[in-house]
Amino acid sequence: MDASSFWWKEANRFPWSGRARSALSWFFLCALPCFAQDTELTANLGIEAEYTDNVNLSKDKESDLPIEIYTGFEYRDRSSAVEGVLDGRVGYKKYTEGNAADQLRPNVHGNLLFHLQPDRFSWALDGDWQQVRTNRLGPDSPGNLGTRAVFWTGPDVRLPLSAVTEISAQARAGYSDNSDSSNSHRFGGQLAVATRRTESSMASANLAQRAVRYSDTSTLADFDVTETFLRYASRTNRGNLALEVGTSFVDVKDGADGSDLLLRFDGSRSITKLGNIGLRLRYGFDDEENTALTRPLLPSEATPTDARSLGVFYRKEVEAYYDWSGKRLSFGWAIYVRNRDFATGARDETDYGTTVAWSTRLSRLSEAQLLAGVDFSDFEAEAANYHVYNLGIDYGRRLSRNVSAKAGFRHQRKISNEKALEYDASWLFFSIVYDFKL
Repeated sequence: MDASSFWWKEANRFPWSGRARSALSWFFLCALPCFAQDTELTANLGIEAEYTDNVNLSKDKESDLPIEIYTGFEYRDRSSAVEGVLDGRVGYKKYTEGNAADQLRPNVHGNLLFHLQPDRFSWALDGDWQQVRTNRLGPDSPGNLGTRAVFWTGPDVRLPLSAVTEISAQARAGYSDNSDSSNSHRFGGQLAVATRRTESSMASANLAQRAVRYSDTSTLADFDVTETFLRYASRTNRGNLALEVGTSFVDVKDGADGSDLLLRFDGSRSITKLGNIGLRLRYGFDDEENTALTRPLLPSEATPTDARSLGVFYRKEVEAYYDWSGKRLSFGWAIYVRNRDFATGARDETDYGTTVAWSTRLSRLSEAQLLAGVDFSDFEAEAANYHVYNLGIDYGRRLSRNVSAKAGFRHQRKISNEKALEYDASWLFFSIVYDFKL
């Protein structure tokens, strides 16, 4: 593996760019297979019927019968012309009893790199389109959900200095669109001098900068973040390691400036033939749209939907996980702590919790899954705190080569020091899915 391809794959492990907006995501979903040589594209169409005894997730329960039509897809490309992944799910949910407004339900993620000149010049296209909670204290109810789309694009240039050393430069421009909230334009870039230490490891010195300009500056302050750091990355048969250490600077318009530790660590190691453990650390100034590419470690059914928190903050995050996968059984566990200290206003948010996923193959055509999680949240400015318990049980069966069915149960309970925020809710659902390859 040459230095350029290794550096791109390792650098992409830390999501400093963003995610694609919906229109471009759908465009590349359809267009890329036309010219890619080594691609994998799978998709499905499904319909889901549901019963919920508390559609608005409130103390005063109202039941409803939602019906959702959705499509899911996954596209991967490792050709000489394109490298990357695009996956997601988009659905439209109708509440037949009229106790909630119908809603579009997107969850699309993409990272694509177009090699215009091999090992010299590439073009990146990254994006995200998903639902978020508009009020971070509120639940995942239809009335408290909006959409967020983040789009970044720009060139990557690499200039070899020797057989093992190169200079790389990146430039990015993008846009963040928030329904019922302030949008922003985003600009950034990165410069790195990297050297290959061995066939499986690299080290580099890096300078990165990004600027965010909000459309509504009456409530949100524009800011710039500059990072200087050293990076080391390696891959072995037993595990992977990526480490960035340096300093993070923030410059807030008409506000406080500051600097603090920048630390990013992402390591995993195989401890048995079937199991591996991992640890992720994140310290530094950041904002929600910049971290949009961070995917949950376990299925989202076991964790609350992300809450919108606009503005720059200093984040401290620790995530540890364990995965085990056998012929008939698989198990995943994660524990996390996340703190956001916002640079503007006395806002401090802390979340911590754990998620578990266990699945078993009951027969050649059927399997069952158990999902569980608990999330604790503390909001200093509002003097509020709550914790949410999640439980899910699924049973799925393949009916034919292309058709499968799934039935499941979900329960969620929220306990808070504010009694108005408390609730419990249960769901039953049944879905039919048609899978196909393009």
